[in-house]
Amino acid sequence: LTCLFAQFQYREFNLLDRLSLLGKFDVVFYRNVLIYFDLETKTDILARIRRQMPDHGILVLGGAETVINVTDNFVTTPGRQGFYAVNPDAA
Repeated sequence: LTCLFAQFQYREFNLLDRLSLLGKFDVVFYRNVLIYFDLETKTDILARIRRQMPDHGILVLGGAETVINVTDNFVTTPGRQGFYAVNPDAA
């Protein structure tokens, strides 16, 4: 039997503000948000999200979103649409 304890906190936050104020995250659910930003802003936000995640982190995007041709900070997760693993080798 495996027990998993997780802590969740919900709050309103402007994604263009300093993400470092929020702390570190293993999983980020960022669904249906990227579609509203231009490429430069998407790239910036994803880079800042990556800095708040460990090398084993997972980013979850909506069905109409992708990191392909936006950033190399995350890589696709085979067999899991919308799930992107942190790329620890990204510059």
